[in-house]
Amino acid sequence: MIAIVAGATGLVGEILTRKLLETAEVQRVIIVARKELNLSNPKLSTVLVPDFKNLAAHSNELKGTHYFCALGTTIKTAGSQEKFREVDFDAVLAFGQLASQHQATCLSVVSAMGANANSFFFYNRVKGEAEKALQALPLKSLRLYRPGLLLGSRREHRSGEKAATHVASVLKVVLPNRWFKGLATEASDLAQRMIDDSTSPSPGLGILSAREI
Repeated sequence: MIAIVAGATGLVGEILTRKLLETAEVQRVIIVARKELNLSNPKLSTVLVPDFKNLAAHSNELKGTHYFCALGTTIKTAGSQEKFREVDFDAVLAFGQLASQHQATCLSVVSAMGANANSFFFYNRVKGEAEKALQALPLKSLRLYRPGLLLGSRREHRSGEKAATHVASVLKVVLPNRWFKGLATEASDLAQRMIDDSTSPSPGLGILSAREI
């Protein structure tokens, strides 16, 4: 397996990259990012792409068998709805098109709970539109993951998510596991599930809810 990873500097993406490097079936891991990941491994290489609008120009450097997309931002971090859409729709679709072009065995994408192209909420609508656009691509296998609140140690400080994570830690104690899984998802569990599913992917489309992760 040659794994291509987008979003490797984020919470899920970094864990995913580390786990891929530890997976025996993976011969190489190539990350596409705007900056270097502080990680050294003989299997690992990085393709720096400052602007994902130019991703197609790096096509020859990003040939793999399995593609993993963990791209995502917030409107606050992006600065505007337009900039948010550039990451969570445009960049995600560009990466999907790359996977399709190279006839990938599998494309695995981190989406979001509530993703719906017809949603009243901008965040959910963009996530849903990205899912819909990816489904229109000629892919052998497409796995879409819709986690709950992602739990894990982030490099980026997000005050709202920090408070929500604290609440989630309390709920984890008092709620049955099946209920808790519908609300929050350990980033490590998501990353491992993506790898497990990709090693022998089912053909066509698969959409996994937080409870299924």
